[in-house]
Formats: sequence, structure tokens, C-alpha cells
Amino acid sequence: MENVDDPKNGVIIIEDDGYGMSADTVENVWLEPEAILKLKDK
Repeated sequence: MENVDDPKNGVIIIEDDGYGMSADTVENVWLEPEAILKLKDK
């Protein structure tokens, strides 16, 4: 993160090595609050 206090010049970079969850898991589990799989992991 750089310049996070400056809305015009702030930058947040998120990187991923591509290993782990599928796009389907991200979209249908982690972007969905209280998804069944997340509840089972608690």
C-alpha cells in the first residue's frame, strides 16, 4: 500500500500466485456472505 491517505494518489496492490481457489470458489463462496463452505470451516 502506498499513499493510502490520499484518495487521488493512493495505491493498493493485491497479488496472487494463482494457486489455491478457483474463480468459481472466489465468486460463489468468498464473495457471498455466510456461504455454506465458510460456515463449515468455522
